[in-house]
Amino acid sequence: ALVAGLGWGVLLGAYPLLAGRSDGSGLASSLGGILFVAVAALFALVIDFTRVRIVVEDRHSVLSALAAGLRFVRRRFRGCVGLYALQLATLAVLAAVWGALVAPSATLVEAQGLTIPAWLAFRLTARFALTGSQIAFFQAGLAHAGYAAAPVPRWPESASIEAIRNLRSG
Repeated sequence: ALVAGLGWGVLLGAYPLLAGRSDGSGLASSLGGILFVAVAALFALVIDFTRVRIVVEDRHSVLSALAAGLRFVRRRFRGCVGLYALQLATLAVLAAVWGALVAPSATLVEAQGLTIPAWLAFRLTARFALTGSQIAFFQAGLAHAGYAAAPVPRWPESASIEAIRNLRSG
């Protein structure tokens, strides 16, 4: 939380400098806003892969996981950014579909009562999908390491074979 708070503090402190302190119109403000969003997205990407490394590798030090997450994103930058962009594009399309499905004829109270819980469920599902795809990408990228590789699927033996083994050993 401390690292995330420090990062967001730096980002929010940097935004007025990037925006050029103008009235909000003009090229400097637009480029500053785009740069701010890019830096914020990169920061969020590193934090996401830091979370993945903490869980998958069972790390106890958040700072070492942060450094490892930064190295992972740096070494696989195109794949990480591509995955993140694909997830954001999917989320944007689903949000647009969501906006189109909300009944414009419903009153505001009815719309809020029906859509807020569904939107929260949708948002949680999207977050789980992002985290799951990042874990799969991480495991595929470090599959040579036994601790990060996904287990090889094995067909379970039938109960009769297990019973025969138990009879022979007992």
